[in-house]
Amino acid sequence: MNTEESVNSKLGLVLSGGGAKGAYQVGVLQYMAEIDLNVDAVSGTSIGALNGAVISAERSLVKGANALLSIWTELSVCSPMKFQELQLNGFISVPEIFMLLLPGAQLVAPLVALSKLPQYSGIGEDIRAWFDSDYKSSEEYKIKLEEGNKGWLSSTPSLDILNKYASKDKLVKGIEFYVGLYESRGVFADFTEYVKGNYLRIKDTKESQFWRVQDLPLNIVHEAILASAALPMFFDGRVIKGKVYRDGGVGGAAIQSGNTPARPLVDSGCTHIVVTHLNDGSFWNRHDFPGVDFIEVRPRKSISNSITDLMAFKPEAIEKWIDQGYHDAKRCIGNVRNAKILVEANNTVQSTIDDQIIHLDEDGFDVNG
Repeated sequence: MNTEESVNSKLGLVLSGGGAKGAYQVGVLQYMAEIDLNVDAVSGTSIGALNGAVISAERSLVKGANALLSIWTELSVCSPMKFQELQLNGFISVPEIFMLLLPGAQLVAPLVALSKLPQYSGIGEDIRAWFDSDYKSSEEYKIKLEEGNKGWLSSTPSLDILNKYASKDKLVKGIEFYVGLYESRGVFADFTEYVKGNYLRIKDTKESQFWRVQDLPLNIVHEAILASAALPMFFDGRVIKGKVYRDGGVGGAAIQSGNTPARPLVDSGCTHIVVTHLNDGSFWNRHDFPGVDFIEVRPRKSISNSITDLMAFKPEAIEKWIDQGYHDAKRCIGNVRNAKILVEANNTVQSTIDDQIIHLDEDGFDVNG
């Protein structure tokens, strides 16, 4: 890379969503830190938003990767999957919740549960809020939205991680950081959209939004990250400025644009972007962003698309995914890096030869014989 190219280049990092499989990203980041490949901007959705928050706050890939290794080692011993005490009002039974987590039920169980939802799809909407701006900004309305958008699992473990490793003050001064969020249409509607779009592939979804964390008021910083990680039905939707937001991975299902948030990095001027995928196959396409150089880190071996694995915070699974991420990054990023080193070395040698020829020419030596 010549000097001009170095000055004008900007390296971005995309951390996609995938629940517990986010451990894979820890291995990727360990390799990037090992080769001293620091980034200028980060974007993340869902678990990628939580991992990205730590990288942004630490302002160093080495420190961030080390912190994430500590976090994920702790998560493997003490799972963050804490069920909340919820009144489900008979909408979906507890057995049906666990059916949704069984691999063999991925296509059948969601449809069984969803068949009960249409009559409740309007819950959470409040016509009064459309016309009364004071009511929409009131604490009463916020509480109503929060109560109507509860998830089965507690967000407290995620908030504890943010408070410990990625405080608001550190984030607003951190590496440029974007999170993907999906504006909610109601808890049941969001879950329906998620299953239809991301698992059944029978319907596209509206696009997610991407927020630059450094542009947010301090009181919203952690809320935006928690919203990005709020998988419908599993975690609470977050109420921000009178609207409910959830996991950005719900958006743009057809091309995985929400779950693979490259767009904000491209728009911010990144010339080179490393993309981490947490699925065996992704419908995201680098060719949708001409003029940007991408390095995609994809699982070489099956990393599974099972709903079960979204919640598989188990030592053996996490250790395996971290190791797999490291070796996949070494293969995908390392090959490009080695090729770049060879090209630069060749250019240096050629430049030296050209300089020597010029000197010989200036000395009156006939280089052409």
